[in-house]
Amino acid sequence: MESENKEKYIFYDLTPTNDVSLDIYEDAINFSLKNNKILNAAISGSYGSGKSSLLESYRKKHPEKRFIHISLTHFNSMENENNKIEKKATGVNNNTREEENNENKNNKSLVTMLEAKILNQLIHQISYEKIPQTYFKTKRKFTEKELENSTLQILLFIISFLYVIYFNKWYDFVLTLSDETILYSFFKITTYSYFRLVGASFLFYLLWELIYKVLKIQKTKNFFKKLNIQGNEFEIAGDNDDSYFDKYLNEVMYLFENSGVDVIVFEDIDRYEISEIFERLREVNRLVNNKLKEEGKTLKFFYLLKDDIFISKDRTKFFDFIIPVIPVVDGSNSYDKFIELFKNINQYNFDDSFLYNLSLYIDDMRLLKNIYNEFIIYYRKLNEIEDNSIVDSNKILSIIVYKNLFPKDFSDLQLNQGFVYNLFFQKEKFIEERIKEIDFQIATLNEPLKNMQELDILYNYYSSHTSSYSEQGIKSKDWIDKEYPERKKNLTEKEKKIPKKTIDELEKKRKELKNYPLKEIIAEGNMDNIFNNMIYENELGKINKFENVKGNPYFKLLKFLIRKGYLDEGYSLYMAYFYGKSDKNFLMGVLNKEKLEYDYKLDNPNLVIDRINVTDFKEVEILNFDLLSCLLKLNSDNYKDRKENLFIQLKETKNFDFINSYLKLDNLEEIHRKNFTALLYFYWETFFLEVKNSKNLSENDLYMFVMDILQFSKKEDLEVINKNNNIIEYIENKKNFLNYTILSKEYIDILENSINIFLNNSIFFKNLKILDIKLKEIEYIEELDKASLYRKIFIFVYKNSLYELNFNNIALMIRKILYYLNEEAEKDKLSDEKLKEKNYTLINKSNESKQLQDYLEKHIDKYAEIILENCEGKIEEEEEFIIKFLNFEDIVDEKKQKYIEFLANNITDFSGIDDKNLWNIFLSKKKAEYSEKNIITYFKENGFNEILIQFINLKLKKLSYKEFNFEEEDKSTFFIEVLKCYELDNEVYENILETLEYNNEAEITFPENIPEEKVDILTKLSIIKINPDNLKFIRSYYKNNLNNFIKLNLENYIKIIDIYNNLFSPEELLAILSDEEIDVDSKLKLLSFSNQKIKIMNKDYPAKVQNYILENNYDSSEFLELIENFNNFEEKTQEIIFDIIKNNINNFYSNLDKAPSSLINKFLKNKEIDNEIKLTILINLLNFIKEIETFYKYLKLVNSKDYKDLVKRNTNFNININEFNLQLLQKLKEKGFIESFSQINESIYEVITIKDKEKFID
Repeated sequence: MESENKEKYIFYDLTPTNDVSLDIYEDAINFSLKNNKILNAAISGSYGSGKSSLLESYRKKHPEKRFIHISLTHFNSMENENNKIEKKATGVNNNTREEENNENKNNKSLVTMLEAKILNQLIHQISYEKIPQTYFKTKRKFTEKELENSTLQILLFIISFLYVIYFNKWYDFVLTLSDETILYSFFKITTYSYFRLVGASFLFYLLWELIYKVLKIQKTKNFFKKLNIQGNEFEIAGDNDDSYFDKYLNEVMYLFENSGVDVIVFEDIDRYEISEIFERLREVNRLVNNKLKEEGKTLKFFYLLKDDIFISKDRTKFFDFIIPVIPVVDGSNSYDKFIELFKNINQYNFDDSFLYNLSLYIDDMRLLKNIYNEFIIYYRKLNEIEDNSIVDSNKILSIIVYKNLFPKDFSDLQLNQGFVYNLFFQKEKFIEERIKEIDFQIATLNEPLKNMQELDILYNYYSSHTSSYSEQGIKSKDWIDKEYPERKKNLTEKEKKIPKKTIDELEKKRKELKNYPLKEIIAEGNMDNIFNNMIYENELGKINKFENVKGNPYFKLLKFLIRKGYLDEGYSLYMAYFYGKSDKNFLMGVLNKEKLEYDYKLDNPNLVIDRINVTDFKEVEILNFDLLSCLLKLNSDNYKDRKENLFIQLKETKNFDFINSYLKLDNLEEIHRKNFTALLYFYWETFFLEVKNSKNLSENDLYMFVMDILQFSKKEDLEVINKNNNIIEYIENKKNFLNYTILSKEYIDILENSINIFLNNSIFFKNLKILDIKLKEIEYIEELDKASLYRKIFIFVYKNSLYELNFNNIALMIRKILYYLNEEAEKDKLSDEKLKEKNYTLINKSNESKQLQDYLEKHIDKYAEIILENCEGKIEEEEEFIIKFLNFEDIVDEKKQKYIEFLANNITDFSGIDDKNLWNIFLSKKKAEYSEKNIITYFKENGFNEILIQFINLKLKKLSYKEFNFEEEDKSTFFIEVLKCYELDNEVYENILETLEYNNEAEITFPENIPEEKVDILTKLSIIKINPDNLKFIRSYYKNNLNNFIKLNLENYIKIIDIYNNLFSPEELLAILSDEEIDVDSKLKLLSFSNQKIKIMNKDYPAKVQNYILENNYDSSEFLELIENFNNFEEKTQEIIFDIIKNNINNFYSNLDKAPSSLINKFLKNKEIDNEIKLTILINLLNFIKEIETFYKYLKLVNSKDYKDLVKRNTNFNININEFNLQLLQKLKEKGFIESFSQINESIYEVITIKDKEKFID
């Protein structure tokens, strides 16, 4: 059950919870409730294991189940507990028979008391209406209405009784009244006889009601039977040893029977350790259930108790069913439960190992919750106390644990009594004992004997005297028992040549022991002796052995807390605080070694200083703010020793807290701060280094110390204080070093006054320059942007270059110095992107940048590195400043190269860059503008090297040198070098040569290794001109370029061939004839130089060229192809081919099957062709014609009407006899195109055609 206080602190109640996970427990409880054989069930587990929570959770989940809960919580008194522990510790049992009888009697009384408690709780949990017949009286609250009704009934009864008895007198009284009043009329009615009868009847009714109620009370309460017992009221829990269960068995049975529940739960009954009560309850349960069985009901008894309530198997005989409960918390998981309770545990800074070790001892959830609750309250209240804002959570928790587990000893501790108090009180005694041991060790280490032989001589001497009881004998025995083993051990170690420093270490430890806390003394090996033998003897000689503490099961936990220092001498800080109020209290505190708060107010500190001994200034109790402030103002040498002792004490104790607290005082005057700083570092030169390494103080505190050093230290002191550069290192690494607002207002006023008065000569500024501070990163405070002091310090840092060169600092200087209050800059806000990409440009274009430029030039290589690391691969500086930057010789080449690579814009002219090696980078990284000027500039320095060639070949634009301002010699050189630079891209190569417009007529000697594509370009640009020699040159070395060379110079080529016939080349002619781009006339001109046969088939020659070739250069090997492709030629060409065929008719006959029908038709229709030729053609056609109809079509072309019936079936026709017809008819019959032919007379053949459906023979 969680509740939340006003300040959001969560607390936990110690009552059972009702939200635990039931799991198998639910099944077990259901089983016990459903099984009518189970009447007495036990839920067993150790204290705090969660038995009650388990049952409460079940009741919540099953509201239909009715329970009565009877809790019999019992606690032992302190005396009883002490007696038990003492007997247990001593192991002595002095019980007499009388004591046993008394114990039995007490047990019997205890059983009776338990029965009374059970009945008491049972009665008050059963509704009054369910048990009206019980005579165990309970207080019942009557309603106001019930009281009113009862009062009214009694009043009516009295009035009715009086009315009936005194009717006549009432009658006479009414008659005396005046008949004119309203009351008379009403009262007159009451005098009638019948009204008297009504009154008597009403009285009778009220009397009946009274008798009924009395009888009812008698029936249910035995009212009259108890009249003699104290006003009819029975005291159930009276002091009587008789058993209530036996004496009032019927009443007990009645109560249990009418309880109206399913289960009665008995909790904590086992704490009384009396088994008889269980027997009584079992008996009652059996009797009750025997009666309830008649009604079909069952009443279960559940017992919540610990596992060891019965010995051996007795518990299984008593209980019908046992449900074991696994503890919620034990030593194995209490750590997790503890973490679970502390929702935000990190805020308390607990030592995790402490919590874990502590949890091993805690095994009770209620205890854990209460420890948590008390811790929260203590922690909160202790943090509210002034000057105690930082408390040790571990120690608070240890106090709370101790308080919960040892409440009596905790109470004694507050009264300076008890075990823990005496343990710490006797610390000096433990120290003395340990010092004696060390002294003895030192003495033995200083052993004068040289070897074991000498020791044996002494041993023999003392052994001879141990038999007597004289003083000498006792000493001898003591020597043998104690000194001899130690001296033997030391001699053994001495023979091993142990260094002398062992004694020194012991001496050192002896001195340190006085300041040891108790935990360190325990750690020396005296733990058992200290804890187990702790006793206290009071003034009367009574000895307290603290057996109640030592016998406590948590005693080991207490030893752990003390041994580990979680419960230490400072326990009072977490229990109570006190504050002194006068100088007297302070002086007493110093004398009694009782330290008061540092800010304890002194009325007259000067007088206090004088009254305190000089040596007391070495003690921590002397530390007081008022006293120190007064002492710092006293310049007399009489106080020098006091100051020295105080500051040496601060150094030796490393009391950073006091120093820090003092310097942070409000209204601390400048003289105090100045003198304190001077004395502090005079006696403690390494103070700042040590306080920084201690990490006990905040950053703001360290900052204050450094500001003190800068403001109040002389140059020679500063050098000593800054030993190992610890001051410089701190300042340089502090981002917000300029943020003086973390100092007090008074401090800021001191600083501002100093700077305003002395300006740059102020000690603060001088010391910054002396230290040559280089602030690594300046955190600019925008809120102080308009503050005069802040700007002065910031400008001083800038002008004196007291900052490290890095991007953030440079950017800050640009924004807040170079362009401070600049309207354009304010509008643009000098974005980070701009600062990264145009950093050097922004610096150079500012009128306030001299100091920054000078600083950068001294460390230009570092600046280059900064720019490269922060530009994010993009630099957009103006070209003027790019050149300026790259001309710094101190920048290493690698950084210059990277700088060029990051340039976002190409440089238009790199000729101003002194280091010409960088030109290579500009071109190779494509960071130079692709321009004619840059190419010429680079060429003049380096010629056509690989870098320039690759750059030119980028072809980023079309280069033009038409209007470029060359010196003539440079132009000629460039032209020749371009001409010879065959690695240039062809397009660029041609473009440069073309735009150079080189007009020098001087003969150029061309090498034999010019790439062919370059030859074409040179030819195109007429740089290689055509002439007989060049023609031969090209033919010899550049055959692949020959056709292009001729084509581009065709006209001159024809002229050369015309003049030099011997240069004519048939191969070149054929190439020209195939070139569609060359005009026909040029081709015909060249054909005129040829008398060789030229093929035209599969050549895409123009028709005129074909015709010329067929007429003048016909190649007979193409005859058959000409026939086959006759239809593909133009008409004029067909005529030429026709003539060629006519001249080669015999070849035609044999290739008629290849000839197209159009060509055959042309022969058959041509009137100029002899009939003999036609007849031959027709006869030869029959060799491959398959159908007579096809043949007939050709036959008709020769105008032969005689054969018109040739295609008819079953027909006879006559034809003249001649040689043509004879040969034709013979061929037709052979082919099967006619049936037969015969001569019928001298001039006529009769021809019989084929019959129907007759197939021709192929």
